Amino acid sequence: MLIDKVKAIYVPGLYRDRSNKICTTTFTAFARKKFFDDLAAGDLHTALRDAPKQILLCSPFPSAQPDWQPGMDIPQLHEPPDSSQAWPDGTVVMGIIDDGISFGHEHFLNEAGTRVQFYWRQDGLKQTEPTVDFGSELCRHDGIRPGIDFLLSQSTFGGAVDEDHFYHLAGALDFSEPNGLHRAASWRRAHGTHVLDLAAGAPRSENVTNRPIICVQLGSTAVADTTGALWGDKVKAGIDYIMQRANLLTADGEENLPLVINFSFGLHAGPHDGTAPLEHDFEKQLSSRPKTRMVLPSGNSHLSRCHATVKFDHPGDSVELLWRVQPEDLTPSWLYIWLPHDDASPPGTDRIKLTVREPGGVVTPELGDSSPGAGVVILDGSEIICLAVSAFDDVSTQRSHFVIAIQPTLRLNATDPKAPPGVWTINIKNVSLTKHRQVDAWVEGDDAPYGYPRRGRQSYLDDGRYQQFDEAGFVLESDPPDSCPKKRAGSINAIATGKQPIVIGGLIRKELRPAPYSAGGPITMPAGAIPPVHRDGPDALCTSDDSIVHGGVLAAGSRSGSLVAMNGTSVAAPLIARIVADSLATSGTGDRGFIHGLAEPPSLPAGSPPKPSKERGGAGRILLPHPYMRISRLG
Repeated sequence: MLIDKVKAIYVPGLYRDRSNKICTTTFTAFARKKFFDDLAAGDLHTALRDAPKQILLCSPFPSAQPDWQPGMDIPQLHEPPDSSQAWPDGTVVMGIIDDGISFGHEHFLNEAGTRVQFYWRQDGLKQTEPTVDFGSELCRHDGIRPGIDFLLSQSTFGGAVDEDHFYHLAGALDFSEPNGLHRAASWRRAHGTHVLDLAAGAPRSENVTNRPIICVQLGSTAVADTTGALWGDKVKAGIDYIMQRANLLTADGEENLPLVINFSFGLHAGPHDGTAPLEHDFEKQLSSRPKTRMVLPSGNSHLSRCHATVKFDHPGDSVELLWRVQPEDLTPSWLYIWLPHDDASPPGTDRIKLTVREPGGVVTPELGDSSPGAGVVILDGSEIICLAVSAFDDVSTQRSHFVIAIQPTLRLNATDPKAPPGVWTINIKNVSLTKHRQVDAWVEGDDAPYGYPRRGRQSYLDDGRYQQFDEAGFVLESDPPDSCPKKRAGSINAIATGKQPIVIGGLIRKELRPAPYSAGGPITMPAGAIPPVHRDGPDALCTSDDSIVHGGVLAAGSRSGSLVAMNGTSVAAPLIARIVADSLATSGTGDRGFIHGLAEPPSLPAGSPPKPSKERGGAGRILLPHPYMRISRLG
C-alpha cells in the first residue's frame, strides 16, 4: 500500500520502508482535513479508501508547529547518522517512555559524554530538518544539528554541567514556546528521571559503557489525560522508535543488541484479558525483535474502588451499581462495562440491558448489547450530559462492552454543559446470560499526574456493603466473601494483562508485604483460551516503598546531586528492568520465567509474612540488594 500527498491519511515514516510502503499492520497515522471533509460529505469510501479494519481516534497533531499547515506533507522520517560503534560485551540498550526525563543528569553520563544515544520529545517544536515526523529529536552524535554531547560541552563551565543551560540549548525546557505546555523536568521531582535512574542510572565515576539509553518523552497534553485516550498512539510510536533507533546502534551484518523497554504508566479500564489495542501492539512489537523485553507496573488502583463484578443466577435478575461522581470535576467521568465472551446466545439477542439514572431521578431508555453503535442519552435542555453507548470490538478483543460518559460537574465557562454530581445508578438486567457468567465494570482513572494542575476528581463505585476498614481501623486489603459487587481484586493495570510483558507489583521492603495500593488480578479469560490462563496477576513484587515509615524509593531528582523519594508500582518496575538487562547481558533469558525464578528466595527472614496470592503477588517477592536499590534507607 502506497501513501501519497493526495490521500487524506498520512502514515509516518516509522511505519514505512525505503520504498514508501507501509510495513506493519497496525500504525499511528495523521488524518488530514480532507479525511474529515470526506466523512462530513458522507463519502465514507473515499475517507477510508485504504480499508482499515479499525480506527481509534487519539490526540490531535501538536498545534505549535509553525512550519506545518493542514494539507502539507509531513516530512519522511530521516535516519540520523549511523551511531553503531564497537560496544563492549554485555551491552544492553535501555529504552524508556515517560514524562519528565532529565536526560542531562550526571547519572546518565560516562567519561566519554552522554549515554543517551537518542532522545525524542514528542511535543517539541518541529526542527528545520526533521528526523522524526512530529516533535523533535536529539542524537548523541548528529551530522544534521548539534548533538547531545556537543550541547553538554557548550554547557560545561569549570568542569561542571549547567543543566538548565543545557536544557535551554536542547529546547527541552523552553517556556517561551507558544503552546504553554507543562515542563515536568523543571520540577524538583520528575517521574521519568526517577524511573530512568532506577532502571539504568549510575554515577559518572563508574564510567558505564554497556548500557546505552534511548528516551521517549511523551507529550505533556497526553500525560495529563489519565484516561489514556491521548497517549495510546504515542506509546506505540515510541516503542517503534526505540526499536528502530536501537537497531542503528548495531553495525551492518551484526546481531541487534538486546533491548529492555520500561513503560511505567497504566490505565484502570479495559478488557483485562490481554487483548486491548495497546496490549495487542505490545505483543506484535515484542515478537518482531529478538531479545527485546518490556517491563510494566501492575498499577496503583487496588484500593481505588473502581472495579465491580456482577454475576446472575437467572434471566430477569438485575443488579444496581452506584457510581459516585464528585463535585468540582473539570473533566468527564467514564465507566466501562465489559461482557463475557459470547456463550452461544442467538445472533441479535441481548444478553444484558442497562439503564442510567442521574442523581435527580431522570432515567435513560434501556440499552442492550446486541446493536453495537446504539446509544442513549440524558439531556439538560438541549445539551447531552450523559451518553451510554453499546460497542463490540471485532478486531482484537471480540467482546461486547458499554461505555458511559458523563460531562464535567464544573465548567469554567458557564454556558458549557455540566452534569450534576452525586450518585449515578447503573441498573444491569440479565436477559440471556447463562448462570454465573461475569460482567465487569471499571471506572477510568481521573487523578492528575504528579506536578500537573488538578482538573479531574476521581469518581468511584459506591456501596454500603463495601468495607474499607476493619474493626481496629486498619485498611482492608482483601475482599470479604460477601455479595458486594465492588471489588479490590481485578484492578490490575489494564495494559498489563498480556502474555509477554513483565508486570511488577509493589512491595514494602522492610515489612515484606504488598503495598496497599499495588493492584492485582485475576484477569479475564481471553476468547478461546484453555485454563490455566497466561497470568493470574503481576509476575512478582519488588520494592516500591522502603518501609511503612520510609515511603517510596530513593533515586535521582531532576538535577544532578539531588535525591527524592517516589513510590508506586511505577518505581518497582524499573528496578526489575535493571535486573532483566543484567540477565540479557550474560546470555540469560530475562523473560517472565526468569523473574519467576527470582521470587520467594530461601533467604527470606524468619517470621516473614506468608507469600501473597498469585493474583496479588504473582510468583512472589523479590528482594534486591545494593546496587540494584541504588540508595537504601534500610542498610
